[in-house]
Amino acid sequence: MVTKNPLRLAIDQLIPETGLVKKSGSWYLRQEETIGVINLQKSQYGDQYYVNIAVWLLPLGDVDFPAEHKCHIRTRLTRLLAEREQEQELVQVLDLTVERPGREEVLKQAIEENIVPIFKSCATLTGFRQPQGRYFLECSLVVGEAQQLLDAVV
Repeated sequence: MVTKNPLRLAIDQLIPETGLVKKSGSWYLRQEETIGVINLQKSQYGDQYYVNIAVWLLPLGDVDFPAEHKCHIRTRLTRLLAEREQEQELVQVLDLTVERPGREEVLKQAIEENIVPIFKSCATLTGFRQPQGRYFLECSLVVGEAQQLLDAVV
């Protein structure tokens, strides 16, 4: 009997609450000037996963469902967590070889408290100048053309 991945299930449960749209294994939130992307990546070495977070800047190209690895701004959920204990807990939650009760709830809460607010605050380019947007940029890889665009935003 095949059971659904509990991590994917947890993110799927957020769809009605957050406005995320699922497409090809990723979840998208299209907003005024950006598209937020959540992608669950499986390690090639085992049953460990990573929650990749990315933002596509619509002024640099209008697409419907950009692949996470092609987005202008990219990071992982663990990089956004300020406290080391939260990061370690999330690493355990994302490791399916570790017996972890309440796995889905912990992941849902981490996404609701960390990713969704960042996506909402970065709905426009000026949102990246707000504290949450700046923090997201500090924790992320930003491609050159996106950096130039964001630097030009007053």
